[in-house]
Amino acid sequence: MKPAPRRLVMWVLLTIAVAAIPFTGISSRWVQLLALIGINTLLAQSMNIVGGYAGQMSLGHAGIFAAGAYGSSVLSTKLLWPVWLSIPAGIVIALLVGLLIALPAERVREFYLGMVTLAFGIIAFEILQYWTPVTGGFMGLSNIPSPILGTLTLIAIPINLKLYCTIIIGLVAVMTLLNANLIQSHYGRAFVAVEESDLAAASLGIRPGRTKHLAYVISAAWAGLAGGLYAHLTAYISPDSFNLWVSVSILVMAIFGGLRTFIGPFLGAAFFTMLPEFTQGLKDYQLLAYGAILMFSYTFVPRGLAGLLNSRTAYIRDTGVPSVPSKYSLVVSSTTGVAVDALEIRGLAKRFGGIVALGDVTFTVRTGGIHGLIGPNGSGKSTLVNVVTGLYDPSAGEVFCGGRSINGIQPYRMVGLGVARTFQNPLMFVGMTVRESVLTGAHARFRSGFLPCLLDGRRRRVEEAELVAEADAIIDHVGLAAHRNALASTLPYGQSACWTSRERWRRSRGR
Repeated sequence: MKPAPRRLVMWVLLTIAVAAIPFTGISSRWVQLLALIGINTLLAQSMNIVGGYAGQMSLGHAGIFAAGAYGSSVLSTKLLWPVWLSIPAGIVIALLVGLLIALPAERVREFYLGMVTLAFGIIAFEILQYWTPVTGGFMGLSNIPSPILGTLTLIAIPINLKLYCTIIIGLVAVMTLLNANLIQSHYGRAFVAVEESDLAAASLGIRPGRTKHLAYVISAAWAGLAGGLYAHLTAYISPDSFNLWVSVSILVMAIFGGLRTFIGPFLGAAFFTMLPEFTQGLKDYQLLAYGAILMFSYTFVPRGLAGLLNSRTAYIRDTGVPSVPSKYSLVVSSTTGVAVDALEIRGLAKRFGGIVALGDVTFTVRTGGIHGLIGPNGSGKSTLVNVVTGLYDPSAGEVFCGGRSINGIQPYRMVGLGVARTFQNPLMFVGMTVRESVLTGAHARFRSGFLPCLLDGRRRRVEEAELVAEADAIIDHVGLAAHRNALASTLPYGQSACWTSRERWRRSRGR
């Protein structure tokens, strides 16, 4: 069975299983636990997007969770908004909060970013406690429309607990599908590239700052939806429902389930939702137990529960579009036959304090030519390339590309001008295959926007199929066809791809 029909069958079976929940004899307690697993899955997916794929540390996710929960609760209890409006409004509020948290992501990273998000979580908790007119303060908000109280309706239809659980699971399924669509598009590959190396990503035309911001905003939407669903499930929320420990729990669920996998959030959410049910006698030691589980996971199961299933996320999906002929050609021809100045450097200088790395460098690179940059170690070769490609700002002089001054240009914009670079030390995306890595190099050529990728529109699939064909042609040309689906990090450093491609070129000409 082909991948597309297989996915269709899977979703049909899942829909039937979910639709059958209201007609089963399962007890209310287990229905509520199943609903909580669904909500926690959304939270783990939220953390997986920002912390797994995009590699950004977030220790304040409970604050975003709270924004969705309190936003929907306040609107439904104090302004009497219907739930079908209050929950989406809560998601928008969470999006705005996520956008606010994302602002430092471009300036700080790793440990420092974790501290910034931790500070946000603490501030959010204090606001919930003392903004009494809106949040209810220490007393929280009660009488939230809920199936438990029998007060929840959806378009005049009463919603009981089983039906609400069905809605939650259905939403989890839809959000998981949307998540898969996005991750298996050029947006998902950009997330992973930025996580692996900002510099390598920028050299391929990916905007690291905007990519990180997008990851936070998407993550906030998932967490905001979880918050709204949680508030209307429990009928009561208080600041204690969104303290620092909740942020830690969300992080632990994502890590223990398995980051960068689709199944990991389900496994982590199910495990940590059910764990308190079987360890109620150890309630005072739950924090110790969670820490021990996390240590065990890092030591013995570094890829989480999903790693035990040998689960790996593919960043290219079978689009279902018939294979298209590659537009890639190794023959570069000129329509005019006249060489023009492609790159011009005038009086370029770069100083690092009192050290002069470059001084009055002037030369011109013309189209159709091959140039070499020769010099001993420390002569400034790498510095020159870094200045030309926007990594460093010049201390003096100018760089022109196609007759246009590009001084101070951001590295990711150089790709759009036709200037690409490599690095002395190969910067590989270790989590990607050879095929995925090559396709990431075409990031600047994708024209499909966010919504077409999220909804997996046909235009996006056709575009992906065309560029995948080109990537395959390039891989074949350099002699790596047998390794196209191998992780790039597993290839030997001295892979003889260049010799293979040269030999193929010689043989094609009878030499």
